[in-house]
Amino acid sequence: MMKAITKNLTICSNVDLSVASNIKVILPDILVDYLWKLALENNWQNCEKQSFILEIGKLSGQSIQNIYHVSDGDNSMDKRQVYGIEPVSCKLQVLNSQGSYQMQLCRKNANQ
Repeated sequence: MMKAITKNLTICSNVDLSVASNIKVILPDILVDYLWKLALENNWQNCEKQSFILEIGKLSGQSIQNIYHVSDGDNSMDKRQVYGIEPVSCKLQVLNSQGSYQMQLCRKNANQ
């Protein structure tokens, strides 16, 4: 089941975004908004399928969120690190169908 996001991000004011309800259970809204920002910036928005691999990392003894952003079909990859939220391990996909974007949970790691 997908849940539509009602707020418009500045970079995508006329874009239809939806998020699977199971993502909203495990990720805070601020992280979902950040992932949308990454998915829709620069040339990423033209990709038909993108993946976000979220892993729990450590920085100075503190848990942080590692985010690996890859595009299926080419070798592009970005890595980001976020702190200040409870990190999770999972894999998400963003599918683009004619300017309508869907964020889906592919896998949630049970050993968190």
